[in-house]
Amino acid sequence: MKLNKCLVLLFITFILFSPIAISAVKSESPHFIVIYGDGSVSDTSAIQRTGNIYSLTGDLPNSSIIVECNNIILDGKGYILQGPTGWVSGLCAINLTCTNTTVQNFNIIGFWEVGILGNYNGNTICNNNITKTDRAISIYASDYNITGNYVADNDNAIRIVGSNVNIYGNLIVDNDNGFFFTNSTTILVVANEFESNIIAVSTDYGGFGLYHNNFITQSIRVGDGWSAMVLSTGLEVNVTIPPWDDGYPSGGNYWSDYSSRYPNASEIDNSGIGDTAYVIGFEGSINSTTIGYFVKAVDRYPLLFPVNITEATLELPLLTPNASPSPSPSPTLPTASLTPSPSTTSFSSEIILLFFIVALIGLVLMLYLKKKHREDPQNT
Repeated sequence: MKLNKCLVLLFITFILFSPIAISAVKSESPHFIVIYGDGSVSDTSAIQRTGNIYSLTGDLPNSSIIVECNNIILDGKGYILQGPTGWVSGLCAINLTCTNTTVQNFNIIGFWEVGILGNYNGNTICNNNITKTDRAISIYASDYNITGNYVADNDNAIRIVGSNVNIYGNLIVDNDNGFFFTNSTTILVVANEFESNIIAVSTDYGGFGLYHNNFITQSIRVGDGWSAMVLSTGLEVNVTIPPWDDGYPSGGNYWSDYSSRYPNASEIDNSGIGDTAYVIGFEGSINSTTIGYFVKAVDRYPLLFPVNITEATLELPLLTPNASPSPSPSPTLPTASLTPSPSTTSFSSEIILLFFIVALIGLVLMLYLKKKHREDPQNT
């Protein structure tokens, strides 16, 4: 009888203290900073304005920036924009609902949804470090330049649903997905470095040009353990993959395993290009040659030496913000845009473990009491 009372008391104690534990580990509501269409800032202690340049004044923990103003430069000055502890639905570090704006020099860490979200056309994202996010850079618009960013240890490095996007000079390292293109056209991927991503490129449409990039340890399969692959498409998706090169003599991409895969390859006329095409095998479906369960894309003119991505230059129509901000128009947002929900409570692994323990104790208690009742019904 005493043991029964002790077990009941223990179970009641867990129930009573569960809300305290949950409140201790739930996500704190993030602080939203808005740069309004008229150029004003909701928190001038966090972001200072000088003309059309808006600069962070220090690190911003648990904060999110919404940009509604056109024709500005948002400069992180190397400071950290830190996501909240735990998951907050729809939260991104920087939400661009504007045009002709440049986002530069941010250190963005730990956002569960998106690092930089582009909803409106015509912006530039450059020289940022983005790590430990679900989607580091996510663009649901067109006419973007994405350059000079270090994007590492994310679920998806760069997600594109749009057209006319130039992606160059970026370092893409240790992500689950490097680039993820959906329903996109005229995407130019030049002079980037891909290293040790689980998948370098995923696509359901082949409307891209991809050349003068470095692929380092990007074609590895180790039994049932860790592996890396170059290209992936959705199963049963009719995808046309263009050649992964810019023709001869411009050339294709550098592959760190080229000499080991093609030991008999030779250089073509001192051009720095190998005479044996690099065949890219990937899982999926395609309306061209299929080899077993794999299909193939081809770099016809692989480079024999790595590209110096820091010195690569492209003749592109780079965006130049105007001298002063102007209010944003009010077009309809794309359906893929995210809506931050600061009041959403997140549930971390600690909460899940707590509920599991409570449920387990309750189950054990129920089975014990049931057994005692069968053995000695008069003492229960």
